[in-house]
Amino acid sequence: MTNKPLQPINVPSIEALETAHPFPTQYTIKVIGPDSLEFRSNAKTCCHNHLGQGVDIGVTERQSKTGQHLALTLKFEVPSAKMVQEIYKELAQLQGLKFII
Repeated sequence: MTNKPLQPINVPSIEALETAHPFPTQYTIKVIGPDSLEFRSNAKTCCHNHLGQGVDIGVTERQSKTGQHLALTLKFEVPSAKMVQEIYKELAQLQGLKFII
């Protein structure tokens, strides 16, 4: 089995985000990566870097059948489409990231 490189992340455009969501809004991003404490912590930190330390980031997780990967669902209040883009870009840099939606 070979590791395929992660495809470039398509960050939603501001126009698409503003059409789909009335900002400020509750927003959800899902990231899939290694089942590690570091991945969990770094994903949440990426959100806090843009939203502030006092903002509540709701996190739910689901482990893959093999136990090697973890899907984290991150839910938070976001003030603007621009901030959503910034969070996507930082999350895309997570070590071991396999997928982001």
